[in-house]
Amino acid sequence: MRSIGVLTENFSVYYDLVRVLKEKNIVFESLSFDKKIPARIGVVITTKEEGKRFKFKPKVFVSKNIEETVQEALKVLSGKDVYHNLIIGVDPGERPGVAVVGDNEIIHTEQADTPEDVKIVIEHVFKNYSSEKKRIRIGNGAKIFRDRTINAVTDFNVPVEIVDESGTTKRMEDDIEAAIEIAFTSGKEIKISPEIRPTHGDLKRIQDESRIMSGSITISEELAEKVAKGEMCLKEAIRRQKRKR
Repeated sequence: MRSIGVLTENFSVYYDLVRVLKEKNIVFESLSFDKKIPARIGVVITTKEEGKRFKFKPKVFVSKNIEETVQEALKVLSGKDVYHNLIIGVDPGERPGVAVVGDNEIIHTEQADTPEDVKIVIEHVFKNYSSEKKRIRIGNGAKIFRDRTINAVTDFNVPVEIVDESGTTKRMEDDIEAAIEIAFTSGKEIKISPEIRPTHGDLKRIQDESRIMSGSITISEELAEKVAKGEMCLKEAIRRQKRKR
């Protein structure tokens, strides 16, 4: 199987590339200008200036957005312009893990900042990867975060499945690995978006978090409910609680 090669003497660029590649568990090799590029390398990431120093093709030039650079390299490595099946796996949580599988190959992974931001991640995926069929699979854990994620992605008009995570072997501490396993696991398709109903326990947890974050302020149940539903962030809720004092 061919892999990505990283060829640059720019330390800052190299550091950023390696960080993103490792975060996404992408196999890569560090290359040198004074050694021949191995046949096992399928694409080389380099800077535009350094790309003039070697003839190997294909190559991807580093852009300001390192994640997009890596995504482009993966796309080139796959050698596909259009996929038959594109599946998005999402491990729900405060910062959901997202994995994209194209024709049974992992082609992109990312961690969203909030359940609502999963929509932004998927928009970029659909923009960059063409496919005949699309499907979104979301794990059934973390109910509030799961329901917020579902509501965020219903506008795409593609099938959304809920995957029973009790049947997976995921490592609970790794959101990306969990998302990958969810993407590869069939679930039950849902037709109706859920109503988000935080429990008393959910609200108390958020109130506890507000006290820890602020050092002394406990937000009201009303504000905690807005945070639970994704209508505002915890920092904003604390700021509003301060104004009431």
